Amino acid sequence: VADGKAACIANMCITPSEFVVRLGDYGQYCPVSLGLRNELVDCSTTSSLEHAAEFRGHYYKLAGKTELEQFLASPEMFVPPLAPNKLPTPDLLPQRRTSAEAKAMFPKPIELQGYCPVTFLDGKCRYEAIVPGDSEMVVEYRNKLFYLESEEKLLKFMRLPEKYFSLKLPHKLPPRKQPLSVTGLPMLGYMEQTVASEISKACTAVGNFKPK
Repeated sequence: VADGKAACIANMCITPSEFVVRLGDYGQYCPVSLGLRNELVDCSTTSSLEHAAEFRGHYYKLAGKTELEQFLASPEMFVPPLAPNKLPTPDLLPQRRTSAEAKAMFPKPIELQGYCPVTFLDGKCRYEAIVPGDSEMVVEYRNKLFYLESEEKLLKFMRLPEKYFSLKLPHKLPPRKQPLSVTGLPMLGYMEQTVASEISKACTAVGNFKPK
């Protein structure tokens, strides 16, 4: 590859280990997403090199075809010293955690009382946007844990963690939804949930039979 030029490496038969050895300043984060939108797009979730490029002896992964084309057109604009944004240090990068890992961090609390920060902020912090996160969708950022409502919301948080990091909940929160046991219902409710349909069937059958 000529000096000052970038090239796509999708068909160069580069092994994953070779790729990792020659990673550039951004690791496996997309330099174009970081440079243009200040988004942390982690491309390590795929081993494919379809959207990867070489520039000045280093390899870079891009988020998609558009980002690859932008990088190939002006690679020097997305790497130091001209790159507008630097990759944060490892301790400031969001990390996905499993439910078991989060439990092992006890007594570290879940921020926002377990409500999803992405749903809350994207919903303009309205009351109806205060929605519980999923305990299986966990992200650790700046030594704090967050629950997200869905996979989509989790990925959005990981791209722009600073945007959602410092949210504060209002004093009034929606009541927690607790599973209610049938045996804890009032008598009429208990009968409605257990025998009402059978009684209705019996009454219908009696009506149809019309006994004397």
